[in-house]
This record gives sequence, C-alpha cells and structure tokens, in this order.
Amino acid sequence: MKNFIIHNLKLALWGGVVFCLIVLGCEKGSGIDSQTNVEAEGYVIGHHPCVGSTTVTTSRGEGKGYLIATFSPSVDTIMVFGFAAELFDIPESRYTMTGFFPVQNQEDFKVRFSYEKSQENIGKQFACPAYFQLNHLLRYVDREYIVIRAERIE
Repeated sequence: MKNFIIHNLKLALWGGVVFCLIVLGCEKGSGIDSQTNVEAEGYVIGHHPCVGSTTVTTSRGEGKGYLIATFSPSVDTIMVFGFAAELFDIPESRYTMTGFFPVQNQEDFKVRFSYEKSQENIGKQFACPAYFQLNHLLRYVDREYIVIRAERIE
C-alpha cells in the first residue's frame, strides 16, 4: 500500500511539472514562426530536393524555392519559396539529390529578403524518392516560408 501511495505521489508530481512547463513555458507569439513579416539576409545554399529547380506557385505568386542560411538578424537555415526566377541564374547542375549546393558555391548567391510562415506545404506537393533518404535535411524543409520581397546583394 505504501509503494502504491509513493508511486501515485511521484506520478502526480511529474504530471504537475509537465503541466507547468506546458502552461508557463510556451509563450504564445514567440519565435519566427509567429511573426508575420521577418527581414533577413543570407546565402542561397541549396534547394528542396523534391522540388529542385521547378518554379512553384505560392499564395504570393510564382517563384523558386531555396534553402537559405541566414546571418542577419539571426543565424538559421530555412526553406523559402517564391523567389523570382530571374533573381539568380543558378546552373541546373547545382540542383542535386542532396538538397545542398556544393560547399565552394554556397556563398555565390547572397540575398536580402522578407518572408512569412507558409501554411501551404509546398514541398509535400511534389513526389520525392529521396525524401526518406535525406533525414539530415528534413529539419530544414519541413518548416516552409514564403518570400514577400527579395533583392540580390552583390
């Protein structure tokens, strides 16, 4: 009986801790995903492996999707769709199944842009035999964003 009471007390304590973490630890409206318009600068370091060089349609128009390594205002790697096709002249040979451009070319395409979170799941609209082989890339391509404005930086 004593073990039963101790077990229930431990369970209640852990339940209380989890409840407090959920209620107090998750502040609504924090983080990039909750912001409607984020300004950033970064380098085009790759693409969505399922989409490749295809021009896609977003809620803000048509454009290319790129994997961007941002350096301002914070360091992050994000998948952004909707860049104007004429913004960068990226050779078709750089689009590989890995999703990353060759390391020696990852600082060739510098961009300043604003973006917002996408609710469209653009990458999931394309068949992708490599999707399950690229677990290292999933953390970047599962969160998608849409370009609001973009310009190339020389």
